[in-house]
Amino acid sequence: METNETIRNLPPKRIVVIGAGQIGMYLVRRLSDEGFNVILVDEDETIRDQAKSTDASFIHGHGCDPSLLSKLQFNRDDMLIAVTNYDEVNILACQMARAHGCPTTIARVYRSFYREYEDSPISKNYWKERGIDILFNQTAIATKEIENLIENPGTIDTIPLHEGKLQINVYRVKDNSLLTGKRLVGLQHVKKFENLLVAAVTTNVVVDQKKTGLFSLFRGDRIDVKSTIGKTVLPRGDYVIKNGDLLYISGTKDSFDGVGEIFDPEMKKSFKHIFILGGGIFSERLAERLVEKYPGKTVYLLINDKRRSYYITDYYREKIQVLNIDFDRMDILKDEGLDDNCIFIAASNDEKNNILSSLMVKEKTGARTIAIIQDTQFVQLMPYLAVDAAIVPKHLLVEKLLRIFHYNVFDVISAIGDDIELMEFIVQENGRALGKAISECELPRESIIVGIFRNGEMVPAKGNTVLEAHDHIIIFAKRNLIDKINDIF
Repeated sequence: METNETIRNLPPKRIVVIGAGQIGMYLVRRLSDEGFNVILVDEDETIRDQAKSTDASFIHGHGCDPSLLSKLQFNRDDMLIAVTNYDEVNILACQMARAHGCPTTIARVYRSFYREYEDSPISKNYWKERGIDILFNQTAIATKEIENLIENPGTIDTIPLHEGKLQINVYRVKDNSLLTGKRLVGLQHVKKFENLLVAAVTTNVVVDQKKTGLFSLFRGDRIDVKSTIGKTVLPRGDYVIKNGDLLYISGTKDSFDGVGEIFDPEMKKSFKHIFILGGGIFSERLAERLVEKYPGKTVYLLINDKRRSYYITDYYREKIQVLNIDFDRMDILKDEGLDDNCIFIAASNDEKNNILSSLMVKEKTGARTIAIIQDTQFVQLMPYLAVDAAIVPKHLLVEKLLRIFHYNVFDVISAIGDDIELMEFIVQENGRALGKAISECELPRESIIVGIFRNGEMVPAKGNTVLEAHDHIIIFAKRNLIDKINDIF
């Protein structure tokens, strides 16, 4: 169950986060940085030291404990978010919190069957009646992101906004790109860019993998990733595009047709097979969805566990082709048809294997590669490795959670090392921007409007566009400018 609407106009006075795993701690840091009063609850007492590195309060205990929830004394503006590693605990924590007066509850779940079903008793109202206002299914969110990447060849990330009416695509400039060495201002003369806007750029830093410690990462060492990544900027027209740059481009879905080929002239728009590494729940559900989404395409699952392989084979019969092999058996994979006209998705539970397999497949076959990762060090290095795209489930989930809070903040660019974000603001009836042209709004220099929606439809984001009440303004800006921009609208 997903929503594009805020639950209330004002941020809650307190946000209680149940669970201090990767997602929980990442969410706590983000919310604390933005000034929210955050309370973290976890059974692990050692988490207290991590909580001290943020402005969050820490309570040692179980998120479903009635005595703990009673002591929180929820008020009408509070919110509880349950993001432990256990679906049932998250669901029950929300129900118990509602029983103790928490007005808004959100549960993160992983298993695909915990969701809203169309034309079924298990609807949106079903979950609401049971104390859960929003149910975020992480498997569904990550699967949808992979579908977006497959449907937008050449991108390393894609962000659909307002039901897909506006889209932000991210492209990597390759050494054979037609854009290398060109100034941004020159793109206005390129026909395929006439309805597109380059909103942000992550500048490239040439990475020597041995010097940056990439191989040390696989030995478990820690390195300073900040010394290996580029800087995200809102570029001016005189910016010179360089090999390795990441360009964040906004436009309608149709306006991106053929753009990927400019960044990579050797790119193939179609594909014949999909290979998925991993035998876990996510890999299985992803394969099931892609078989349904792309009839006529062969979907392979690479599983090195014999018992799991037999189960998947027996359950899905001929729908999914199961290969009981490790990813390094390139001879077998090539015999099955893995080549540069295929898609390889590394979705195992071992993110090191996901990265290594993607690098190997890219090197040996030229297939389009997508890797599932979580660790922050890997996330920040991914733009500089020979992997076409990376999916970071915790970032996708936190992005959707942040959209519920003030200003509908999208966590888009901050994940790759800087504090540039994609945000959405609504023009208020008493706002300073009401009735003014965009050029008169005095927006900060380090911000750029990439889209305006009025009554559900896009309107041109030009300097002479006059803003009306309830217009939705999509903006790239520095995170520390949120309050200043909000004051304008």
